[in-house]
Amino acid sequence: MMSNRPNHTQSFSRRLSEVLDDIGVNDAMVRKRREIMLANETIKTIQQKMLGNNKTLYNFGSRTEGTTTIGLNSDTDTLVSDNRLNIIQDLAEWREGYKNLLMVHDPNTPPGYCLLQSTYDNNPRPVVHPQTGRDLVRNDWFVDRMPEGTTRHGPSLSTRGLQGFFDDDTVHAFYCKSWPKEARQWVDTTRPGDWPPEELKRQAINDGCFVVPVGCCDTENEEFQWRISTSLTERRLMFSLNIVQIRCHVLMKMILKSDQTLDSDDALSSFICKTVLLHCIQREEENLWQDDNLLTCFKICLKFLRDCVVSERCPHFIIPANNLMARRIPPDVKPKILTTIQRILDSDGNALNEIQIDHLGMRLSGQYNQTVYGHNNVIVEVLPSGFTIRQSLSGHLLYNFMLFLSAFNKNLMSTLTDCKTETVVQNLSQYIDKLGSIYPEGDYNAKTACTVLASFLYMSYGSVLASRCISRNESITENILLMIEQGSMTDFSCSLKQASVFYCKGDILLVRGILDQIDQQYSIERLQSVCCCYQSRDRGMQKPEFQEVCVEGDIKHALKHTAFCVRFLPCEVNCVPEELKHEYFRTVSGMHCYREQQDDWMDWAVVDSIPYFHFLQYKVYSQQGNGRRKWTAFNKLRQAIANDPNLGHKETALNLLAQCMEQECVLDDALDCYNNSINHRPDHNAANSLKQETSYRL
Repeated sequence: MMSNRPNHTQSFSRRLSEVLDDIGVNDAMVRKRREIMLANETIKTIQQKMLGNNKTLYNFGSRTEGTTTIGLNSDTDTLVSDNRLNIIQDLAEWREGYKNLLMVHDPNTPPGYCLLQSTYDNNPRPVVHPQTGRDLVRNDWFVDRMPEGTTRHGPSLSTRGLQGFFDDDTVHAFYCKSWPKEARQWVDTTRPGDWPPEELKRQAINDGCFVVPVGCCDTENEEFQWRISTSLTERRLMFSLNIVQIRCHVLMKMILKSDQTLDSDDALSSFICKTVLLHCIQREEENLWQDDNLLTCFKICLKFLRDCVVSERCPHFIIPANNLMARRIPPDVKPKILTTIQRILDSDGNALNEIQIDHLGMRLSGQYNQTVYGHNNVIVEVLPSGFTIRQSLSGHLLYNFMLFLSAFNKNLMSTLTDCKTETVVQNLSQYIDKLGSIYPEGDYNAKTACTVLASFLYMSYGSVLASRCISRNESITENILLMIEQGSMTDFSCSLKQASVFYCKGDILLVRGILDQIDQQYSIERLQSVCCCYQSRDRGMQKPEFQEVCVEGDIKHALKHTAFCVRFLPCEVNCVPEELKHEYFRTVSGMHCYREQQDDWMDWAVVDSIPYFHFLQYKVYSQQGNGRRKWTAFNKLRQAIANDPNLGHKETALNLLAQCMEQECVLDDALDCYNNSINHRPDHNAANSLKQETSYRL
């Protein structure tokens, strides 16, 4: 026991709290993680609605709860709820017009699991077959629907290795509006001073539950069992914890991941650690969970975990009859696990000095000047400060969210690539209407998401209509101009599309006014380039200026410092400068079959925002005869290409630069620039044909 050394326990606890604060386990970073992941969740659901899919997506797990660190490198856990089905626990909940499935049990159904029985489409009665009895739904229904590049792990479909995105575990499930019968005792049990509070329990009733397609391992009829999940309520519980309780959970996961014995054979899991923590919070006094008691709290959790391993029983926090450790720990592994846990308990906190994750041990022991290895094995002589980590982590989180926004726009546009103009106009109009219907009823995250997504859609809608007007030699109507103006208000890349429309219309004075306004509104050199088109691990570095904004600001602030790539569909061709139109033909005939699945954007004209901004400046100043500003823009275009490691379409920027060189009649330099472009991207590059044309002119 540590009680005979209170001074040591308290001082060590405070030191441990400071170290965890430094590596990002603090209130500010927990809030930021939650804000970003909930916004991500909202946009995923909006995307499904816009595409006509009746599905709701949820982000669960450590990233959403804020109970992770850079070193823990947790997955993103996504649950996809198919709302076309109505899961019921009583026939009175049957709804006409839905596929209704009744949650049932038989004597062999393990606690925390259920069977799903079909009901008649036009009658609230369960389907019964004379020969087979109940008409039950198997839990492997989704195996045939697994997308390419995914693997199955229990109920999850796992996706790995996409640059800019976290590894993703996706669970397909069905939602039940009513609170599970197995969990009603948890709601009804009240004790004075008990945790969680009654208000939280009342809210939990409205959370309902999910049924997840996985059975209890090695039990009868496993293929027909569905696990009952109370993930929404569990997330609600985790959101109610204080920072000391969150730090306890992080420490348990670090211990789990750091020790080969605890991390082997899938005997223990982060979900078990979370369950242990919740039980301990319920059992202990509220005033225990303070910074100077962190080590004591951590040991209480470890002792509870040890007792669970001894008895091989860890009751699910909400459905206690469900034993999370049933048949989980191999007999030969159990003694090793117990020995390891006891060693950690007896170490008086010293075992934490062995943790290499986030250099926790080095920080605890004050070894700040030791040589450590950072990103891409670059040697770092001094461990970064807490502020540096918060700044870097904030930039990383918001940069990845911007990548996600870029991917959303890309995926939406992909559905329109091969469509005729009238179909594109119709679909974009429907998307905008759906966003308009979602916005009024949405929370803060939904409203923020709708505002950002609307700017993409309004600008694309206006650009498509403007392109049609230009092709017909018609004036662009006031309604279209209003749409373009509305789309340009929240995003740098959309403002550049606005400039492109008027450039192609020939209104150079207006284009210059737009570019000057953009220059005043944005600090161009400080903008963070974001592009998800190419999957490359060479990109992903954030500018210090972007990180500075992110550490204090939210999604809206980060957007003002983000430069998405500019995308033009084929039906926007008349709003694309001649030099950029070559990008529509980046893939030579016969090479389309060599494209990857994510290369659907290659039929568009796409360019990074910052080089494109300077290119438009160069073209405008050239036409106006302003030599000084023209050469300033030319040099800034060259510098942007050379200095920005996050350009997704560097070859396109080089192609634009080469065509500027051709305009200046420096053909040798232009040819070198094309060669540089081809060296950077040998295939699917417009430079292959542009270079030939330049060679003929030499």
